Amino acid sequence: MKKILFILAVSCITIGFTSCKKCVTCQIKNINGTVEAEYEEYCGTPKEIESFKEDLEKKTQTQMGQTGQVICTDSK
Repeated sequence: MKKILFILAVSCITIGFTSCKKCVTCQIKNINGTVEAEYEEYCGTPKEIESFKEDLEKKTQTQMGQTGQVICTDSK
């Protein structure tokens, strides 16, 4: 019985960590390093964060061409 409870506890912890959310804050800088835009903290799963970053990069390329750079840092 204890072994079954232990396995269930480990499974729950593993599932909890794989779906944990993290947060990032992102800025768009121009070629001179000046901040053109700053976005509020965005939280989500790692897959959602990656999608958010890709969307920002596409938007930056459309609006600024090769002169814009997206910089995201993990929030605590």
